[in-house]
Amino acid sequence: MENSNNNIDFEIPEETKNPFEPIDLFIFEEEMLEEFNNLMNSEDFPQEKKILIVSKETLKIFNSLLYSIDVLRNNNFEERIRMIEDCPITIEDIYHLVFFIPPKVEYINIIGKQLEHNLIQVELNTKKKIYKNHETYYHLILVPKKPQFIDKFIENTEYNALFKTYELDFDAFPLDYDILSLENEDIFQELFIKENYESLSNLASVILRYEGIFGKIKNVYYKGNFSQILSNIINKRRKDEGFDDYKDSGDETLACIMFDRNIDYITPFASEYIYEGLIDEIIGIDYNKIIIDSEILEENSKNNKNNKNIIINLSNKEKFFTMIKDYHFDKIRKFLPNRLKQHHEILDSSKKNNDFNKMEENLNLMMVLTEESKKLMRHISIADYLSKIISHPSYKKYIEFEQILLGSGELPNGLHEFIENEMSKKVNMYKILRLICLESIVLNGIKNKFYDQIKKDFINIYGYQTIFLLRKLEKLKILKKKENSNYNYLKDKLKLINENVNLFNPNDPSYVFGGFCPIIIRLIENLIEKGWRSIKDILARIPGDFNCPADEYEVVYPKYEINYILLVFVGGITYSELAAIRYLNKNSKKYKFLIISDCMINNKKIFESLNKQDFQILRKLDEEPPKIVKEPEKLFFKKDEKDKRKTIEEINKEIEDKKKEEYFKEIENQKILELKKNGQIYKNSNNIIFTMAKCGKDIEEEKNKINKKI
Repeated sequence: MENSNNNIDFEIPEETKNPFEPIDLFIFEEEMLEEFNNLMNSEDFPQEKKILIVSKETLKIFNSLLYSIDVLRNNNFEERIRMIEDCPITIEDIYHLVFFIPPKVEYINIIGKQLEHNLIQVELNTKKKIYKNHETYYHLILVPKKPQFIDKFIENTEYNALFKTYELDFDAFPLDYDILSLENEDIFQELFIKENYESLSNLASVILRYEGIFGKIKNVYYKGNFSQILSNIINKRRKDEGFDDYKDSGDETLACIMFDRNIDYITPFASEYIYEGLIDEIIGIDYNKIIIDSEILEENSKNNKNNKNIIINLSNKEKFFTMIKDYHFDKIRKFLPNRLKQHHEILDSSKKNNDFNKMEENLNLMMVLTEESKKLMRHISIADYLSKIISHPSYKKYIEFEQILLGSGELPNGLHEFIENEMSKKVNMYKILRLICLESIVLNGIKNKFYDQIKKDFINIYGYQTIFLLRKLEKLKILKKKENSNYNYLKDKLKLINENVNLFNPNDPSYVFGGFCPIIIRLIENLIEKGWRSIKDILARIPGDFNCPADEYEVVYPKYEINYILLVFVGGITYSELAAIRYLNKNSKKYKFLIISDCMINNKKIFESLNKQDFQILRKLDEEPPKIVKEPEKLFFKKDEKDKRKTIEEINKEIEDKKKEEYFKEIENQKILELKKNGQIYKNSNNIIFTMAKCGKDIEEEKNKINKKI
């Protein structure tokens, strides 16, 4: 059946089957489940009644991969899962606490408080002459790796006999048949700011496991400095672990292409147009699930009275969502109402149609409609909610400036005035910062005069704590002062803009941004069409080192009918890039692309990652960890009298004091600049002393205000 108004056929969602056979990324999920079950059934793990305590990170893993009442019952867990943030908890008659957590110092400290709490309970029970002949044991299941400092920490405690540690390689989660994600939300903070290479080591482990299951990768490409380090780690571990001895096989992956996120910051800072990407940007997707207000979906049923939020699954098991998730939102807005109209037309015609020969066909179609009906109504509600947001005049203005920036590579008229006006209204900090960052990325910096002014205004309006976020963005070179831009050169050479793209029946991957193609997608296209050696000059104009095999003939002219290429994204991939790669998969006759990424990324997630304050500082591995004292009234981790190291509380206070000091210094500099502009600082030394004293008085007043607030 065809819709006459929009020429959109009535598609029947296909059964979800793996289009990448014999490569099945869901093997990683099966291995994780097997590893979990093996641990639960091992002699080393307690079979008595247990309490499961998880963190916010591992709760997502548990809900996505493991959660069911049966998993808890079968392994003798209490049916109620506890959060580590709620510790310490009082426990009765259960002597095994199982902590399912990532190896973070703050979580280890919370476990210490739980031990302290339990010791106090034992002491109180003893005073009350309530004698319970038992000790509580602490089992730490660490994901994805168990760092050395954890065991060192526990070995040097007085209560080390009560602790056992385990490791689960829960490091790569198949989000679909074509993508594995490490779901590392802190990647920008950890790798790009701190330059902590542990995330690269985890990524290397996943790639090597991929090789171990599906065969050796023959040709390696990379673009970016972190990708170069990743490639070196993999090569070293291949030799150390014997991966170089693998025999070639017909099913092996033809090539691996590694990309740093920082070679293209435009894509995550551009507004999403793809349906799945827009859901992630506005609502937020976690492990293929969204949590949405029931009022948005208009589902205030009896079952929902006590719970305003509804969890919706967006995995590949949802056939209807799988069919529409990569649509441009302009298509979604027409497709969903048309789909509903077609539902009614088919139902009406089936009532009138008494043809016995077509009965089976009609019955099958009715079954499809029945299954799809509720999901269709949900997506109509979600699309309506998204449409109201992106149809707002302010949002449209953001899009207008963005399109001019990307289309012309020039500064749009009125952009700076618009930014200042939006800031004066105190709009969402990340919303305005995204536009500022996009200008800086596309034009390779912001004009000096406006850059200094915008930083000053941003700090004044959104608070002194934003200084640290701005400095991190400067370190990443997302925010910077004006330099010569490469954007117009890359736009022309890589053909980033396609003005004739079809949004309803895509004829180019640039449909994902309504005519703008992500840089990484064009690099992939160039590689499979003619190899990277032919575009060396272009690659040299993009940040970071690059590598390609000496002979690219095998990649450009492959011998097999279907050839697998593994794409690795160091720092995350956007949903728009994922949709563009799926477009290549559908339209390429010779190649199939699979993806391994640190996470699904967008500008909001980058800002949130960078904006996390580092209050916990890991001790060096070669230092002796603090001892656990016996007295329950004292802190769990207590420094020795001889140990001059600082406690976590002292470190936190120093960080706060430093933040205030830097903020006051910023105010002082601003005051001096104002005095200079107003001609109130002269060469005469007496005048300088007088004006500085006045400036100092103003700063002292500001300090008193802030200290009162704190």
